[in-house]
Amino acid sequence: MEVVCADAVMMQRAAAGSEVAFTSLVRAHQQNLVNFFARMGAWNDCEDLAQETFVRLYRYRKQYRPEARFTTFLYHLGRNVWADRGRKLQRQERLATAYEQELQSHSHAPPAHCRLD
Repeated sequence: MEVVCADAVMMQRAAAGSEVAFTSLVRAHQQNLVNFFARMGAWNDCEDLAQETFVRLYRYRKQYRPEARFTTFLYHLGRNVWADRGRKLQRQERLATAYEQELQSHSHAPPAHCRLD
């Protein structure tokens, strides 16, 4: 229980502008967050996703309320980062598929300057 209270205090200090407090939170939770993303299957991206989660934590640090556990807030942000990654990958896949289909549809037709009309 002491760690939970310490995290809440550090988060309040970080929200007030303490870089030391924020750095302390990152160091305390970074490996667990990396492991979280690795368990989700993002072995190659787990460190980048953890970093993005901490960027969001910094961005939303003033929205944290100590009534909720710090880790609940942190992993909520992490799940959002994970979902955003999934949406981004889906978009990239759709674009790659559309691009591939476009290439295939044009590769069968002769170039416009070679057509006999």
